[in-house]
Amino acid sequence: MGEHRQESFSDVESLLQQIFVFFDKLREGARIYIPESTYCHLPYGIEGMEIILYAAGLTIEAPRPGDSNMMVVSK
Repeated sequence: MGEHRQESFSDVESLLQQIFVFFDKLREGARIYIPESTYCHLPYGIEGMEIILYAAGLTIEAPRPGDSNMMVVSK
């Protein structure tokens, strides 16, 4: 009990594909909120998500007060 399953490469690859498919559907001017529960599963956590967002051409905005566990991103 209590075993922690290590994410396999195919799991991470599938997650990245889903993220990029979603980002491709965003319209110019869109703003999205990414909770910690999304990026905590990525290698390198929030830093890994920042790299993905940069590669996707999205802009990371400053979070609102009280939203420290959430990333705000715009296109």
